[in-house]
Amino acid sequence: MIAQLGARCATEHDDLLTLYGRFGASLAIRSQLMNDARDASPGRGALKADVRTGARTVPLTFTGSRGAPTGLSEVDLAAWDTHERQRIASGSDIPDMNARSSTAIGANRRLNPTITSGAGPRAARAR
Repeated sequence: MIAQLGARCATEHDDLLTLYGRFGASLAIRSQLMNDARDASPGRGALKADVRTGARTVPLTFTGSRGAPTGLSEVDLAAWDTHERQRIASGSDIPDMNARSSTAIGANRRLNPTITSGAGPRAARAR
């Protein structure tokens, strides 16, 4: 939506505004997937609580992570968190972050067949 609003400052061409809106949505999906993958990675421990709380993010859902058991001491919780992040990283069927982001953008293209590779402002104006 923000990409579409920004594009409105430059043009009123509806097809071009739609393309910018779709681009913005794809970029937002990619950014969120990368953020979730970073948050679940080893070494992020106390910085993010997604793994401990069992947040329903894509990486945690795909790896079956359900959150920390209740009643753990801080020491045991830290040990569980470290182990769970290692399990997520090593036992995951999730491809690397770049492949995931490409897949999300490709899925958006399949849902919106008007999006084509290389369809930028010039391509939209030509229609």
